[in-house]
Amino acid sequence: GAIILHHRTADRYSSSDFDLVEAAASQIALAHEQAAREADERRGAEAVRALYRLSHEVSKLVTPAEVAERALPIIQSEFGLRRVWFGLMNEERQRLVGIAGAGPGIGKRLSRIQVELDLRHDFLDQAISTQEPVVVRGDREMQCSGLHAVIEQLGAKSLVIVPGVSLGKVVCVLVAEPVEPRAFVQDAQLPLLRGMGNE
Repeated sequence: GAIILHHRTADRYSSSDFDLVEAAASQIALAHEQAAREADERRGAEAVRALYRLSHEVSKLVTPAEVAERALPIIQSEFGLRRVWFGLMNEERQRLVGIAGAGPGIGKRLSRIQVELDLRHDFLDQAISTQEPVVVRGDREMQCSGLHAVIEQLGAKSLVIVPGVSLGKVVCVLVAEPVEPRAFVQDAQLPLLRGMGNE
């Protein structure tokens, strides 16, 4: 915008008049910029609220099983995994309830196994208590109620146990069997898999 001064006699303007008008113009420009910024912030806040409402509605429609069933094949493919299993912690935090699995030999029955957490679980207990992923070499003995029988039955090689953490608590566990365990660890894929597990 612009401010136009008009006076019958041109030489009646002093430098202080021009300074005053310049200051007024600057204030008007600043006020205009501030108003535009506030309008942008309001639009941004409205967009965030809309996104929150959308995600809230979607979360009511999509079950953990649906999420896992869609996500596991993608994770399996992207990370070069032979098999992958996803278990959800129950509300009492007494067991891991199998939600979904993917890979050869993992059918519906194996996908839905339950792991009682009050029993001994080598490596799984460690992953849950430390909230850190644990890599288990295939030649190490592993006592783990529920999962142990499955691992033996499938002849699984090395495993990666990834706890999913939300608000400081383990809420789920991802158990993965890499096709190439050495390459999986050397390629530093563990932090990325952990991030996906948390997500």
